[in-house]
Order: sequence, then structure tokens, then C-alpha cells
Amino acid sequence: MVAPAEAARVSPWQLYVAFSRMSLGGFGGVFPMVYRTLVERTRWLNHTDFAATWAFGQMLPGSVVNNVATMVGYRYAGARGAIAAVLGLIMWPVLVLLAVGTAYATVGDLAPVRRALTGMSAAAVGLSMATGIKMLRNLPRRWRHFAIAACVFIAIGLLRLPFLGVFIIAAPVSVWLIWRAR
Repeated sequence: MVAPAEAARVSPWQLYVAFSRMSLGGFGGVFPMVYRTLVERTRWLNHTDFAATWAFGQMLPGSVVNNVATMVGYRYAGARGAIAAVLGLIMWPVLVLLAVGTAYATVGDLAPVRRALTGMSAAAVGLSMATGIKMLRNLPRRWRHFAIAACVFIAIGLLRLPFLGVFIIAAPVSVWLIWRAR
């Protein structure tokens, strides 16, 4: 990752606007929008930096995307940038959620509404899968990476082991394996 001093300055307002757009366009999850905005549109992060930032955001407590917003905001505009990015990310969805929740309370039992929501959930899964494949194309292809990912998938997805237990074991093992390979 580029050190903060070497990174181009981005104003807190630019961060607020970018993360507001991501949050408003990210129905079903903002992961695809965050990737598209940070890597493809603004080029604030390259593919490798994004993968590292997202992975680190997953290891921290709280929402991954909030952690990413905080890190990117801080990297480019310090504490004010971190606050602006997180505010942009959460303010608009809260307002939309209040409006949609009010509407859903009155029309949520209607069959067309239920069918629409089912279709939206399928689209959200497709967007997340497409973004994951994009990220995978840009990462180094080493057997260790795939072995770690497969073990975690089997442990959590198939064996239904608790996430925290798998994480406590998988995180240090994966860091050790990658470090040892260098």
C-alpha cells in the first residue's frame, strides 16, 4: 500500500460524495460498488491495495465496508477524511431505510412486492460473485491461497464451524504460510 504521505490528497468532501454514491447505489450490499469506485473509477486503490484493505477490514470488528471507508478516508484526508467517508456511507442508507421500512409496513405483504424482493436478492448475489471473480483475476495464483480459502470455506460453509474459531486458527496459519513462502 502507498504510504499516506505519498498518496495524492483527496478532500473530505470528495470522500463524502464518493462514499455517498457507493451507499446509494449498493442495494443488496455495497461490495461491488466499493470495488468499482475505489479501483476502477477514482483509482484511489489498485487491485492489490483493495484486496489487502478489504481483507484487513474483515479482520477488524464492525462492518467491513465501514472499516474500508475509515481506512481509505484516513489515508487520503486524515481524521476528517475518515469521518467524511463513514458519514457518506451511512447517512443516506439510514434515511432510505427509514422511508423503505415505512413503505414496507404498509405494502410488504403484497405478492408483487415479495416477488420483486426475491429478484433483487438474486441480483445482489450475482453482483457479489462477479466482483469476487474480478478480484480473483488480479491476485497472485499460488496453491497456498487456494488451499487456505478452500479450508475456510469447508470449515465455515460445509462443516458449520463457528467463524471466530476458524478465524483464530486460519488467520495466523495463512499469514505464516504466505510469510514463509517469501
